[in-house]
Amino acid sequence: MFNARLDRPLLPAERSERLLRVEITVPRPEGSQARKPVHLSLVIDRSGSMTGEKLRLALEAARQAIRTLQPGDRFSVVTFDHQVEVPIPSTEATPGARLHAEAALDTVIARGNTDLGGGWLRGCAEVGAHLPEDAISFVAYELLLYGLHALSADYEPAKLLHTETLACLFDLCQQKAEVGIKLQAGHLCAGCLGKLSTVGLDRDVVTQLWRAVQALAQSGTSTGR
Repeated sequence: MFNARLDRPLLPAERSERLLRVEITVPRPEGSQARKPVHLSLVIDRSGSMTGEKLRLALEAARQAIRTLQPGDRFSVVTFDHQVEVPIPSTEATPGARLHAEAALDTVIARGNTDLGGGWLRGCAEVGAHLPEDAISFVAYELLLYGLHALSADYEPAKLLHTETLACLFDLCQQKAEVGIKLQAGHLCAGCLGKLSTVGLDRDVVTQLWRAVQALAQSGTSTGR
């Protein structure tokens, strides 16, 4: 259930600032149905621009997320400025691990510049290292499709995917095995190259991201088992 309300019932005719309170209530599972295990990676920006209240709130949100984890869940903590660090590698969410993670968060301070891509990819790697083998290529491919959003706000993957099989990264696959083959080849058809160029993404940019995601999939296959 979604509910929103202002801090007061009436608004002035002239321009003013008001507070909006938003509440989201998630229904509980019926009966004794247990939720599926969660595999979470918390990637925290600790760069200089996060100094003060922004970093404090980000760390408190991370603590709250860790406290809600249950036995059977996994989590990791990644921090980044111009360097990427992993204070908590992927681990089972035992009571001891959660306490250790909260203590590690207390040591995080703002500093340096921002390597957003590096932090994001490392968080993906922490999750990918413990995925089922048949899911790794599928997840890596999703990261490739939607990771391009970080490079171009005008990029929309749904507009590039095509049902015609052209041995292209944007072929719409029906089977997970096809995804793995497509991810290994890394081919882009002429039509997709043209569409990508209109949103400021050339072949070199896409190829660079493809190689990073491909390495992620390969590392997950080799280290996760």
